[in-house]
Amino acid sequence: MAASLARARAADLAQLRHPLRVLLRRCPHEPDFHLFQHLPQPRGLFLDLGAHAGQSAASFHLMKPRWDILAFEPDPALAPSLRVMTKLLRGRMSVRNEGVGEARGVFPLLVPWANHRRIPGEASFDRESLETHGPTRDRLATLAGGAQPQLRCIRRPVVRIDDLALRPDAIKLDLQGGELAALRGMMATLEHHRPLVLMENNRHSLPIAELLEPLSYRPWNWDDHRQRLVAPDNPFEALNVALVPAATLQHLPR
Repeated sequence: MAASLARARAADLAQLRHPLRVLLRRCPHEPDFHLFQHLPQPRGLFLDLGAHAGQSAASFHLMKPRWDILAFEPDPALAPSLRVMTKLLRGRMSVRNEGVGEARGVFPLLVPWANHRRIPGEASFDRESLETHGPTRDRLATLAGGAQPQLRCIRRPVVRIDDLALRPDAIKLDLQGGELAALRGMMATLEHHRPLVLMENNRHSLPIAELLEPLSYRPWNWDDHRQRLVAPDNPFEALNVALVPAATLQHLPR
């Protein structure tokens, strides 16, 4: 039993290699994070929604080292890596081991497994994304090495951002299909504080853009080669979409 627990803990901590690579190379894990360095505020609050092992937090910290980071991650297997990250970022990062959604409560988190091992970073509260969304299924198949992924259920707490009285200046959303529910649970926060939102494109991207349009948000992509925002015909084909409010857009390169 002790050996099994040790192996499980080692596997969980193995995910720490992703944020450590970011910090050691001083390069964000995704080029789109260069967008954040153009935000004008010298200090602020960044919400990392779907923190995984902390690579987004590490990437953001490189761009805005004086900002505070609040990370949310419901998968308990990633908690050891996130605890290490809070120490490495020296008080700039705090973590809540919860999901974010439209309703507060305890809900089933679906964790993909293959070859007797969990597939880290792919857990979701949204069964349909895991089972029927083509890009998600293709990614899971690749990560499973050709094996058929199985979904295991654990019950995890979920909070609404609107219930937390936060004042975010920027948000990253990577919730494996749970992005729409999370945004519905933070509409008052978005209306009052207008944070920039960088979101991984998902099956709800178009409905999300329509949901935020009355709040003056528009979808953009980041062109890292030219270091500016661009407005392609379909901004939802890229890995990420930047949802930018009108008041922030004037400060960003286009």
